[in-house]
Amino acid sequence: MAPTRRNRVWQTDFSELKITLACPVTSTKTWREALAALKDARSAAEDLLERPLIDDLINPDTGEIVPIVIVTDNGPCYRAAGFARYIASRDEFTHVRTRHRSPETDGVIERFYQSIKYEHLYRHEIQDGPHLSDHVEQYREIYNHRRPHEALGMEFPINRYTSAPDQENTADTTPKTKESVSQA
Repeated sequence: MAPTRRNRVWQTDFSELKITLACPVTSTKTWREALAALKDARSAAEDLLERPLIDDLINPDTGEIVPIVIVTDNGPCYRAAGFARYIASRDEFTHVRTRHRSPETDGVIERFYQSIKYEHLYRHEIQDGPHLSDHVEQYREIYNHRRPHEALGMEFPINRYTSAPDQENTADTTPKTKESVSQA
């Protein structure tokens, strides 16, 4: 079935490279950094949509807000009272923590980490934190704007995310050939 709404599940986690949802590079794993990444992701979504995120979450039939589910593991930064207060203060978010020691339930972000490491970071000599930040940002650009995704019918994530919900219903989900992707 074709999607009827934009992605309503955001996953976040820290990796051993210390990158999170919005991919800032940090040397620690605190709730403040997790919160900063979530705020950055919200801001990036608003920039892409060219309107407040909350406007995109209103069900047009009922007028009710359908929040984005923030999925995390059980790390201390996500159990912290400050993180919980922020989530509770935002109508656009709700928070779900995965089962303890179950990384497969946070699979999207774990797969992203695997992709960034093997497709990009391990192929370059990373000298320091600022250099790592630059490489993470380069890969985010490739991942979202230039790398077709099989799960999206060989579309680019940015195209799927920025298309209007009514366009999502009629989107052609047939896989594209490499030629059609390279012409895009």
